[in-house]
Amino acid sequence: VKPEVKLGEYKGLKVDKVSTRVTQKEVDEEIDKERERNARTIDVTDRAVQDKDQITLDFEGFVDGVAFEGGKASDYPLTIGSGAFIPGFEDQLIGANIDEEKEINVTFPEDYGQEALNGKDAVFKTTINYIAESKTPELTDAFVTEKLKDTYGYTSVADMKAKLTEDMKSANTENYLYDYLMENSEFKELPKDAVEEQIDLRVQATKLQMQYSGVSIDDYIEAYGFDDEDDFRESLREDCEDMIKMYMICQMIYEKEGLEVTDEDLQGIFGTEDMSQMLEYYGEGYANRVGMNNVALD
Repeated sequence: VKPEVKLGEYKGLKVDKVSTRVTQKEVDEEIDKERERNARTIDVTDRAVQDKDQITLDFEGFVDGVAFEGGKASDYPLTIGSGAFIPGFEDQLIGANIDEEKEINVTFPEDYGQEALNGKDAVFKTTINYIAESKTPELTDAFVTEKLKDTYGYTSVADMKAKLTEDMKSANTENYLYDYLMENSEFKELPKDAVEEQIDLRVQATKLQMQYSGVSIDDYIEAYGFDDEDDFRESLREDCEDMIKMYMICQMIYEKEGLEVTDEDLQGIFGTEDMSQMLEYYGEGYANRVGMNNVALD
């Protein structure tokens, strides 16, 4: 039994050009991200540490001249400017050379989380062991064709910019339509089992991701400030309810318009001509639901 959905108008909608436009700055930012993803790491031996460098260092921390627990490490990897250490630590490493011993003077935040260190002045004795820098490739036709053509089909810088602009505009349009449909549809109730199932899937996906990263779900829950797994589940509820609402909207449009999901539709959505493995992995129901959503929104 499908809960009732009262759809707002969904035909002949005029898309707000201001909400869906794409600026050159946004395109350039996406291009910069792609360049950064293709950056090379180069060892540095002829200069001192600079901002953004990737280094390894030995360090030991002292408060009132006494070494404190957890304040010592060897060959610790650090990216300068990442904010991984307390304020002031990374900035003082700039200018240090390999094998140079340097004292770093810092003050722990009042709310650092360790009573023995909260608000205390500390001295860290450090030695830089290794310096590397990330070299971002220049944006040229040669870079685009060599690194991005096989993945995205870009054939030149101009082609990349044009296709990125079109893709981003399409994404903005989809987001605009999504918000419009959500705001202009009324839901008498939501299928509780479907919501709980969606939450289950999100929790399971998080557990798998943490497992691959070598982190337990309990550590993840603690790091993000949740009381327990139930608290984590509740934090997902609103997003999962919105997802179920969109499924319901798309199903209603799909049925009212007499639409159909073809094999070609699924092949295009999942990016493969052989759907057998996808259907085995995701399940036919999931694949058809994704197909239904895409057909309805198109």
